[in-house]
Amino acid sequence: KHLFTITASVSKMVECTLTLAHAVPYSQVALQRRIARSRGCTTSGRSTCVAPHFRPQRAKLAFKCHAQSGTSEEGQPEIYQGMFGEWSVDAADEAEVARYRAGLTIAASAAAIGSLLGLVGGTDGTLGRIEDLVAFVGAAGLGVSLYEIHIYVSPLKKFVQGLWAVGVLSAIILAATHGDAPVVHQVVTNPVTVWGVGPLFAAITGVAFKEGMCYGKAEAAALFFVTPTLLLGHLSGSMPEGVQQALLVVFVAIFGVFAARKFTQAVKDDIGDKSVFEFQKLSEEEQEKKMQALRSRM
Repeated sequence: KHLFTITASVSKMVECTLTLAHAVPYSQVALQRRIARSRGCTTSGRSTCVAPHFRPQRAKLAFKCHAQSGTSEEGQPEIYQGMFGEWSVDAADEAEVARYRAGLTIAASAAAIGSLLGLVGGTDGTLGRIEDLVAFVGAAGLGVSLYEIHIYVSPLKKFVQGLWAVGVLSAIILAATHGDAPVVHQVVTNPVTVWGVGPLFAAITGVAFKEGMCYGKAEAAALFFVTPTLLLGHLSGSMPEGVQQALLVVFVAIFGVFAARKFTQAVKDDIGDKSVFEFQKLSEEEQEKKMQALRSRM
């Protein structure tokens, strides 16, 4: 069902894009000026987290992850050109982005604090309980980010959220069934528990993949590879303890940079093409009317 939904969604976007692209002649200078240069990931084929848009002057498909440059009058919100029309950033958008970035910051901070406590003082006893509390706070922060994250294909977003839910539920079950030992201690001393809590870290990998594909950030790519390497190394027992600890430090550092650099981006970048999300909220009949209206304007 999800595969069918993804295919239908992407097909509709491509259909509209092709229609618009073929309808725009090269000489349409006014429209070219209106659509400013994209600053996002514009490499063809990146369809996991992005929506296609057209470049009239080249008459070919491309992809973008965040808003094109916009124009505004003094005292008015900046207007951006989306695939399905113009849009602007409002207060609700800014609040969503703020929650998304705050959630990542909480998750990264919790990973750093928990790892430091574990490496210095161990994972059992009272300290282990504190580490459990820190871990659950971090998981909650990540959950907020996954709720607010903007991904064009909604089944993919739900899938990543599902991974998070499985990981959190597994941690709760471990805490309830093995009350004599902190969850963090169980994961460290019993690698098979990674099968349960691992999906939580897979969700982090999913966010890193989305951010890496959209913005080409080195830290996102590093986080995407380091996270599963650390977990699989611990699960298989093939990685020496010293190497695991070193890789854990690397993971924490990269996650911290990843979260911190989110605040260096414009709000519109984390929103993406708002017109796509608004289009997806319409009924099929309304979507068809919208596409016909776009064709008629060309």
